[in-house]
Amino acid sequence: MVGKNTINKTMNLEHVEPHLVDDFDQFVREVRQHAPVPLLSMHVVGSALTVDFDPETSDINSVCVFREINTNLLDFLVSLGKKYRGRRIGAPVLMTPEYIQRSLDVFPIEFLNFQAIHLTVAGEDIFQTIVLQDRDLRLQCEREIKSKLLWLHQSYLQSLGDSDLLAGQLARSISGYFPLFRALLRLSGLKIPLSNQEVLASLKEIVHQDTSIFEIIHDLKRDTGHPSRQELATCFDRYYRATSELALFIDQLDDRE
Repeated sequence: MVGKNTINKTMNLEHVEPHLVDDFDQFVREVRQHAPVPLLSMHVVGSALTVDFDPETSDINSVCVFREINTNLLDFLVSLGKKYRGRRIGAPVLMTPEYIQRSLDVFPIEFLNFQAIHLTVAGEDIFQTIVLQDRDLRLQCEREIKSKLLWLHQSYLQSLGDSDLLAGQLARSISGYFPLFRALLRLSGLKIPLSNQEVLASLKEIVHQDTSIFEIIHDLKRDTGHPSRQELATCFDRYYRATSELALFIDQLDDRE
């Protein structure tokens, strides 16, 4: 089971520019004071709490837990969204306590990542007490990795030989791998690191395969890599093979149970 030992106690927004933090603080105050439904808790999640926050493109993302969710609340948040448009505050993920309890077995990867990387800015730390089952994590890992294989087929075909289009698709895809990687680390009994680079280093320890292609695609996302047409073809082939090998690794996790 995955529980309290997942939580990192040192979360803060030190990687976010002060004026963005000030804007977010104001946003939190408005939600707490004026939401038409009681706010039970609010949590910053994701890259804003890590060195992977990009001051040019990243948003501050959050999860808001309300007593209930209705159209009055949604309309209120729409009005706030218009007010804070362009100020790097992502649309919050909305949940109720009941939704969380009923969904832990359906979205364990998402809840694991919320639990591992979050900062509670209002109310109780609801992520501290959730418990996730290994069997649910493994099953979602299998679904996710095999969906990625299908997506890679489709992306290659849909690019119609356009290298720029394919490069963009691959670069955008890597973000979806890291929640899966963190789940695999937890299933292997390892502590979940904060930064993507540390996650990749830890992943290499457990899967015993070449994971450097994930770093290369990550560099594409950060616009630090510009492969030629031939290099891109090689990248795709390695990316596909590495994803296939991860799928086999996850299948073997099932055999160990």
